Formats: sequence, C-alpha cells, structure tokens
Amino acid sequence: MDFMKRNYGLILKTFLYQVVMSLFGFMMYGAIRTIPLLSVVGAATIILFFLFIMGSQMYQKAAKNCEFDRAHGTKSSPLAGFLLALLGFIPAILVSLYGFVFPPYNADGTAAHATPFLLNKTFLQGMYISVVQALFKTTSQGASATVAAENALALNGQARLFLFTSLPGIITSGIGYLMGYRSFLKEKK
Repeated sequence: MDFMKRNYGLILKTFLYQVVMSLFGFMMYGAIRTIPLLSVVGAATIILFFLFIMGSQMYQKAAKNCEFDRAHGTKSSPLAGFLLALLGFIPAILVSLYGFVFPPYNADGTAAHATPFLLNKTFLQGMYISVVQALFKTTSQGASATVAAENALALNGQARLFLFTSLPGIITSGIGYLMGYRSFLKEKK
C-alpha cells in the first residue's frame, strides 16, 4: 500500500497527460481533417510525443523508486511500471470497454450509448482520432438511411478500436520504467 501512496501522483499525472494530449490531438484533427495525409502525420507526431512523455516520466520515476527502496531496505519490482500505467489508463479502458460492449449507435444511425464514446473520443483517446477516422471513415453525404447506417457501422468500429489504443501507452510506460530501473541498478554497482 505504501508503494501505491508514493506513486499516486504518477498515476494521476498519467491520466492528466492523456487528457491533455487527447484534447490537443482532437483539436489538431478538427483543424486539418480535410487534408488526410497531414492529419495522419500530425496524429502520428502527437502519438509519438505522448509515448515519449509517458516513457520518460516512468524512466525518472523508476530511478526515484529504486533510490527510495534502496534507502529503506525494500525490494522494488522492475515490472511496476506496467501496473502504474495500467492504473493511469483505467478510465480510458473502462469507457472503451463500455463502447465495446454497448455499441454507441444503432444500425439506423440513431445514438444508443453515444455519450461515453464521444467523451472517450474527445477527452481520453483524441490523439488517435485521425488514425481511427482513417481506418473507419464516416461521411456526411446527405441524410439517407443508407448513409446513416454506414456511419453507424463506422462509428461502432471506432468504438471497438478504442479498446486497444491504450496498449501503446501502457507498454511504452512499462518499458520506460524497466529501463529506468535497470539504469539505476547499473549506475549504483
């Protein structure tokens, strides 16, 4: 329990970084969505920057945790970064899981459970919106029943894909923590 108390700030910071980068990615998508190549390149830049931030903060925290553990005679785990990242990503995972289990749109295009999907798309996973939109395109060509059904199918596909977009952040964070842990041990020998 002491480990969780010491790392609560890191878990909260992980969540806040996710929200900030999501809003940034969503705003960037809104500004350049009419240029598909630029939209995907911009999203890739934001995603890579987000992953760099996550790995970097975990690297630093691993060194601090190792130093604390060594000073207090306790043993630290090199895999703790995966757990800490998973805890920071829990809101996004839960909302994505909800969108996976309950599709946000009905087959006729009407909203069924769209609010969690829209919150996830904007505030939690917005850095991936350009990539997700490129994979599952929606259209605004008229208001026919066929177009509405196609859009509903694409948006439900986006909701399912968002379940897997937390994995790169969790993996990068865990690897960053592992690298920081090993670097600290190597320095202290």
